[in-house]
Amino acid sequence: MPETVVFHSLRHSFKDLCRNALIPRDLHHALTGHSNPGEASNVGDEYGDGYALEIKLEQMAKITLPLDIPRPLAFTGSASV
Repeated sequence: MPETVVFHSLRHSFKDLCRNALIPRDLHHALTGHSNPGEASNVGDEYGDGYALEIKLEQMAKITLPLDIPRPLAFTGSASV
């Protein structure tokens, strides 16, 4: 059966990229909006606001994509068609 790529595939791919970048499990769960299923809940885990945006950015910078994405050209202010 051929694999179907759907929008939710993005989340699966992102989770794999996080694992490959050795981003801690609880942090990549926080990045994707997942809880920690199957783990005993600790009341202390519910306190606070979670990871700071700077920490999330620092961890996401560890991700390397398996493809090159070209940078867009600078906007010149005029549309050329």
